[in-house]
Amino acid sequence: MDDERARSRVDAASLRVPFRDVDMHGHVHNAVYLSYCESAINEYLREHDLSRYFAPDEAGIVYLVRKTELVFNRPSRFEDRLSFTLAITKLGSASIAFSVDVVGEGETTPRVAATIVWVCVDAGQRSSTAIPARTREALTPLVAGPASAPGQR
Repeated sequence: MDDERARSRVDAASLRVPFRDVDMHGHVHNAVYLSYCESAINEYLREHDLSRYFAPDEAGIVYLVRKTELVFNRPSRFEDRLSFTLAITKLGSASIAFSVDVVGEGETTPRVAATIVWVCVDAGQRSSTAIPARTREALTPLVAGPASAPGQR
């Protein structure tokens, strides 16, 4: 991971791989990484005191996953220690893009590099809507520069 990209990311969470997450091949099941990344995003929002903007009952607005992309570079196994670094890479009119790297202990190259896009949805209409102004204002200072943009992994 290049130095500029590393500086624009923050540590969001860490864990030790539990046995329940390991598949018959002896490594973390691919789908489990999505759960790990969503948990890292939630921890990131919590640590930045932003959870209240994403509560499901917040002004009839919900955030749904619109797109996911995972690039698998190296497997993780039972008892491996993993850390998650995160950046908000894009704040669109109705969407938020997160970049999450899953890194093994003592490593610098991500084992998995994920991009997750949430879309802001009007809960009643079930259609996309603009991110509320106060949520946008809270998120704007956290948007990373171009060094963390998807595709620059």
